[in-house]
Amino acid sequence: MLNLRIYSQDIFKTNFLLLFFSLTISFTKTTIIHSELINVIRSLLFILYGLTSFLSIILILRKGKFKLKSLLLIFFSIILISFGSLSAVINGGSDYFDFNFIINLLSTFSSIFSISLIHELNDKDHNFIDNGLAYYFLFLFLLLISCGGILFENFPRFNFEYITQLRDVQSALYSQGTTKAFGFASILFLGLFYRERNYGYLSTKFRLPIKGKAINIFLLFFTLFFFSLCVLGGARGDFIFAFIVLISTSLLIKPFKSLTFFILLILSILFFISRFYSFDELYANISLIRRIAAVTDSNFGDRDILIIKALDIIKSDPSLLIFGKGLNYFQYFYGLEYSDYPHNSIFEFIITFGLPISILFFVFTLRGIIITFKDYKVKRIYYLLFFYLVLLGLKSGAILTPLQFGATLFFFIEGISKNFISRKEIKK
Repeated sequence: MLNLRIYSQDIFKTNFLLLFFSLTISFTKTTIIHSELINVIRSLLFILYGLTSFLSIILILRKGKFKLKSLLLIFFSIILISFGSLSAVINGGSDYFDFNFIINLLSTFSSIFSISLIHELNDKDHNFIDNGLAYYFLFLFLLLISCGGILFENFPRFNFEYITQLRDVQSALYSQGTTKAFGFASILFLGLFYRERNYGYLSTKFRLPIKGKAINIFLLFFTLFFFSLCVLGGARGDFIFAFIVLISTSLLIKPFKSLTFFILLILSILFFISRFYSFDELYANISLIRRIAAVTDSNFGDRDILIIKALDIIKSDPSLLIFGKGLNYFQYFYGLEYSDYPHNSIFEFIITFGLPISILFFVFTLRGIIITFKDYKVKRIYYLLFFYLVLLGLKSGAILTPLQFGATLFFFIEGISKNFISRKEIKK
């Protein structure tokens, strides 16, 4: 029985990592050959993910029990999606229940299942996930470099050959996926940096050729390095939310000292760069600066228009506030494509489920975020990536974006179950 428990945890943590890898590896596509190679790797990852999912189900059935948080995560996901789907059938959103919607729905349930498995893990397994993600992001960068994904000219920039062809434009200047991927990486490595400073995990766990402060410098270097790649990615919202998570993490650990150190470090780097490049050169070569400057011209990438449309729906039919109109109602109301959702999780949630459910959901989600980081800080670093995903929902991604929905629901469960679970564990 003991061997089964150890084996099941190995499968569970591997299953979660494979889910994350398979859903995010395509974010970094740059050149054509890079895209083709990623497609092959992604196919292999999906096969391995399917295998570990099958084994996970078998092992759960053999164990005959599932932790309450895991069950709640699956239960509430089924309730919400079933309610949204039934309402969509009544109000017209079911017109979008095509093949792509079904695939997305299956991906969402897969994400929920894999995220539910992390409640079955112990602290050692959570460290395994954090370290596995670090190796993954280093691999993504090496793969990108080897495929010519970065051009080293007068100023380094990504070679967005694949995106240029996909969008059928003269030259793609930014990529939300690339910005997001290296936003993930910088957040993870900052978490590893603070974990090493506070707990000395790597120093005591591995016999490394570098010790103590040298490890901290190594981790901090990659934090800043990946953050620089996040800047070069050029997507405004993904960069801004990554920066917010980095600042929040610093505040979480040692509020004044860490935040001051981090801000001074960023300012020092900017000063160093300014010694080699003028502002005009930076403006010309870094699309992120130009895109942030475009906000002054009310250029929000049509997201402001989508939010206004969402408000107009609510104004035109106040009854929507009671129970909502179901999945895809926004697209159905305006006759839009499936991909033209509100690009804001709060407004889409209100349109889909109504105001009372939305208020309860987001209040407990916020409570869950506060509780999680108060309890764990940087002991489970990938929770910071969940937080980043929740923030990204404020500017992109539909309700059923797999990892995003799973991460949001994860915090919701933490918010509603904290006191109840604690009492049950004390009684046991």
